[in-house]
Amino acid sequence: MVLRSRSPFKFYSEPMEFTLKDLTICIFTYERKFELERQVKFWSSTDAKVIILDASNQPAKIANSPNLKYMHVPNMTILKRFLKFSEIADTKYVLLSPDDDYFALKGLSKTLKFLDTNLDFASAQGVRVRFFDFPNFHWIPDYVKQRKLEFIEEEKVQRLNRMAGSMHYIYSVIRTSDFTKIVNCLHDVNTEKRDAVILAELIFNYTLAILGKHTILPVFYSARKAHPYMYGDIAFSNWINDNLDLDRNIFKINMENFYMREIGSTRINASLIFSDLTKSFTIPKKFTALNSKNESKYGYVLKKIIFNSKFSGLHSFSKPTFFKFYFFLFRNSSLILFIIDLHFIKKFLKNNRIGS
Repeated sequence: MVLRSRSPFKFYSEPMEFTLKDLTICIFTYERKFELERQVKFWSSTDAKVIILDASNQPAKIANSPNLKYMHVPNMTILKRFLKFSEIADTKYVLLSPDDDYFALKGLSKTLKFLDTNLDFASAQGVRVRFFDFPNFHWIPDYVKQRKLEFIEEEKVQRLNRMAGSMHYIYSVIRTSDFTKIVNCLHDVNTEKRDAVILAELIFNYTLAILGKHTILPVFYSARKAHPYMYGDIAFSNWINDNLDLDRNIFKINMENFYMREIGSTRINASLIFSDLTKSFTIPKKFTALNSKNESKYGYVLKKIIFNSKFSGLHSFSKPTFFKFYFFLFRNSSLILFIIDLHFIKKFLKNNRIGS
């Protein structure tokens, strides 16, 4: 199926046709029936393949189709589901997706085309917004300081060290062959014991740059549903630095084997790479609460009023860095696509609210 979008802007001449037939959307979900059903409806209008691994206690009533495979895997950990995705996906590219994130279809198409013509890149993504679905749909630009990142160093370890600490790459479009190499580092690790979301994110920071270059393209890419920041996973820091933990040591050996295989490193150097990255990942990050002492109570009240009123949309223009986000898209001739794609997502969500 080929989707068409009509642009009201006469000066925009690029054809708005696109296809996602080379992409598998890998959705992981747990006990969120409504969000899952909404995801299925969203992707059903595209030609992307969809794999759903549902770890809920009871299966959802979702019918399989040529482009959709639903599997009920009760209580399967996130990390084991990643391994399962790698076994099933048979397209050129994969994209991991939570059950409440929505991707810009044209932005995804541009990302696929970029990877098709730049074979030295293992992955790519675009710029993102974070949306709030209640009581009024609104958004703010996300990761605005990382909007122009690219990691194109020829030396793999140099690229890894620079890329690893900047942001998370778990939701990039990744070549399926590379995705399989990455998640294979989780083999034989007891992930029931260590089912931390942060490990699921960091596995890509440990590995992805070794397999190829990465860039953030100047296109709108995804709308991520906003959730409260939970300070990260303190237990992960304890686990990854515990030399007596069997599963931690298996994971470390798997990572060392990965570096030895992909860059011809010695065991000693591979161990040093792992240790250096782990140190940077486990440094406590500073966190400022929404209503901290650094913010006046009047500022806090004003934020609450804006967030919970018809003026909530103003929040997307409330910081100077947000204007830089929009200018970045405008300068790269992507602002119109951003408006069209975000409007499509916004309309879909408003028409598919809880209880609607």
